[in-house]
Amino acid sequence: MERISSIRNSIIQMSFIRELIDGSLSKERFRFYIIQDSLYLKEYSKVLAMLAAKAPNPSITQTMALASNSAVSVEGSLHDSFLKQLNVTDEIFKSTEQSRTSSGYTDFLMATVASRPYEVAFAAVIPCYTIYHEAKVGNYIQDLSHKNSADIDKNPFKDWIRTYGGEEFDIATKKAVSIVDDLARKASSEVRKEMLEAFMTAARFEWMFWDSAYQLEQWPIDIRNL
Repeated sequence: MERISSIRNSIIQMSFIRELIDGSLSKERFRFYIIQDSLYLKEYSKVLAMLAAKAPNPSITQTMALASNSAVSVEGSLHDSFLKQLNVTDEIFKSTEQSRTSSGYTDFLMATVASRPYEVAFAAVIPCYTIYHEAKVGNYIQDLSHKNSADIDKNPFKDWIRTYGGEEFDIATKKAVSIVDDLARKASSEVRKEMLEAFMTAARFEWMFWDSAYQLEQWPIDIRNL
């Protein structure tokens, strides 16, 4: 769809992505992103667990339970390694708040899965998969970096870049997309419209998440110091 393609194209042209690929991204911005993404994943895994609990059949229950566990363990372990490399201690991590964008994103997902039809809630979690896979942001990063393979080993973010395009994530994404497509086929036109709107809202949050990392987004008032 044109609106989805527009968001994807906007994301791959973002300064964060471009500077990540050429290695010029500041460590401060990358550190901010990794911390916020780790905080996001903790909440995202809860949303996936709720989708598993509310699933209309055992197959979807199993798929989403595995996805929730993956968000906690596999991706969590990956981010833990980067957090250590960036000298982010447990104390620093635990004292860091979700950014406005990250908090807004997970609040939106939580509210959607709690109050909207199952099909709509499922559609809302899909951009987190597809922005990196079907929308090819992850593939775009890899492809562009491979064109500059002589420099990739010098890139301080090479380990992060090489995490994309893995077979397990490919399988998980295709499975999630297959489920949402099946849910959409069986849904009413009204529900399908709401599914699209939920998807688009989440996709916009994906764009905002990247941008918030580049801007080192902070809350206007830090209530921890009040």
